[in-house]
Amino acid sequence: MGNEIKLLNNELLISTEAGTLNEILLAEAAAGKIVTLEGVAAIDTDRSVFGGSSVFTPDNTLDTDNTQTPDSDVWFLSGDKFTIDLWFNTRKNDWAYLTGQATDNDNGWGLIIRQGGNIIAFGFDDNDNWLLNMTGTVAFATNIWHHLAIVRDGPDETDWYIFLNGVEVSKHKTHGLWSANSPNYTSPLYIGGNPHTFMGRQLYGNIDEYRFSKGIARWTADFTPPTAPYVTDANTDLLLHFDGADGDTTTTDSSGKA
Repeated sequence: MGNEIKLLNNELLISTEAGTLNEILLAEAAAGKIVTLEGVAAIDTDRSVFGGSSVFTPDNTLDTDNTQTPDSDVWFLSGDKFTIDLWFNTRKNDWAYLTGQATDNDNGWGLIIRQGGNIIAFGFDDNDNWLLNMTGTVAFATNIWHHLAIVRDGPDETDWYIFLNGVEVSKHKTHGLWSANSPNYTSPLYIGGNPHTFMGRQLYGNIDEYRFSKGIARWTADFTPPTAPYVTDANTDLLLHFDGADGDTTTTDSSGKA
C-alpha cells in the first residue's frame, strides 16, 4: 500500500510504494520547508562530503508504482542556461540514475552513470525520440565521493559541459541536436532514482550537496570542486545539504525559493 508524504501546507506531496522506492521525489520544494520521506531513503551519517551526513538509497532493483506528485515549472530546462551539480558515491558498477524527470517511459530527461562502463550520460527525449543524448567517457571508482556537474551555456556543442571532480569530460552526441530544447515534462524531480516506470537503475549509494541552478552556466572550464557547503544565490532553485541525524527521514531545501 502506498504511503503519502505531505509537506507543510501541502506544498510538496510525495507518494511511494513502501519498501520499494530508492529515490527522493521532489516536486515543489518551497523555501525552508522540511521534506519528510518514507520508504527506504534516509539520512546517513556514515558517508558525507559536508555537514556529517548525506542521503543514502539502498540497493533495490524494484521500481515504484505510485509516483504521482505535483509538478513544477522550476524543473523545466527549456533551452536556457542551467547547471545541475552534486556529489555522488556509488556502491555498484551498474547503471544508476542520479537525477531526472519523466512523464512516462518515452518522455523525460535524466543524468545517469555506469561505473562499470566508465559512462556519464545526459539527455532528454520526446515521444521516444531523442532530442539530445550526450555521453561522456571517464573512469571513476565505486565507494569514493565524486563531484559531478552538467552545464549548458548555449545552443552549440561547445556550450555543453560534463565535469567530473572539476575536470571537463570528453563528450559525444549519440542522438539529437546540441541546440535542442527540452520539453516541459509533467513529472516530479527525482534524485537518486529512476524517473521512468521501467524497473531498476536506481542508485545504490549516497548523494550530498545537490544544487539545481537555472539561468547560469556556473563552470565553462576546469575548476576546483567546492570545499564547503553552498550558499544560495539568485540562480539557485533547489539546494539540498542532506544534513541531519542518522536515519532521519526529513531534509530541507535551502534555496530560499518559494
